[in-house]
Amino acid sequence: MRLRRGMPHWLDNATRERGLAVMSFEDGGKAVVAQLSRDGNTAHTVAVGDSFEADGVTWRVTEVADGDSVTLEEVR
Repeated sequence: MRLRRGMPHWLDNATRERGLAVMSFEDGGKAVVAQLSRDGNTAHTVAVGDSFEADGVTWRVTEVADGDSVTLEEVR
């Protein structure tokens, strides 16, 4: 899945209560990805090879295109 800056990916299209979004990019090939929910947001600073859990799913970062997008793959 490719997350583009400014365009959240909704994990539940019907209600849009939970999603992932690129919030910003940092030096050194890192990005801040947030899990969005009505209960509050959780931010993760990630780089290629990092993993994080969101909504019960583990995601691995496979690419950070600075200033543009972050590519994630679901870890099964």
